Amino acid sequence: MPTQTSLYPLLIAHRGDISEYPENSMEAFRSAFAKGADGIELDVHLDSQKRPIVVHDYLHDSGGTYPFLEEVLKEFGNLGRLEIEIKSLDPTCIQQVKSLIDKYNPSSYEITSSIQPLLPPLRSIFPNANIGLIFRSWLIEDWMPPQFVEKWLIGHLKLVGANILHLELEMYSKKLVQSLKRAGFKTHVHLRVADKGTWQKILELDVDQCTFDDIKILRYRDS
Repeated sequence: MPTQTSLYPLLIAHRGDISEYPENSMEAFRSAFAKGADGIELDVHLDSQKRPIVVHDYLHDSGGTYPFLEEVLKEFGNLGRLEIEIKSLDPTCIQQVKSLIDKYNPSSYEITSSIQPLLPPLRSIFPNANIGLIFRSWLIEDWMPPQFVEKWLIGHLKLVGANILHLELEMYSKKLVQSLKRAGFKTHVHLRVADKGTWQKILELDVDQCTFDDIKILRYRDS
């Protein structure tokens, strides 16, 4: 399995092995690691008792049964990268996650969010952690030339205190990746399909890490 010093990007199973198991389930996470994923991505909300639970939808069933983040950290914290997306709009979620991170001390983790107001307090509470900004592509408008897009993205990363940019694959260029890396930032893409052409493109771009939906992408890395 590649390490973070590998020539290949980290391949992180988006919500686990969703080809075989329900998303964000313990079974999906176990299967992803068993099949060779470098890590797992998971979504965190707070339940009615303010405990971090692992579920994707903002409008999830409040009476449903979901894994606790504590369970995930306890079982998988030393198996690879844990990409923890905070989706809760309750700012106390950050401190709850921090307490669990301190308790279980995972070997490799990243805290991400697309909710930009959450990023500065995340950086304050996690001063030395990997913090990922999930950047919405519609914020890059048609009038923006490539040189300004670089400035726009780097400016956002600096303002919110993130050090990893999550951006759609089609928005990246080789020059943009190089500019981000020169500025000290890492790059992330989400892969919706698993084919050789997509794999070759991310290698050519030299991105640092990818989440994926289709676990068959691993066969290109391992071939």
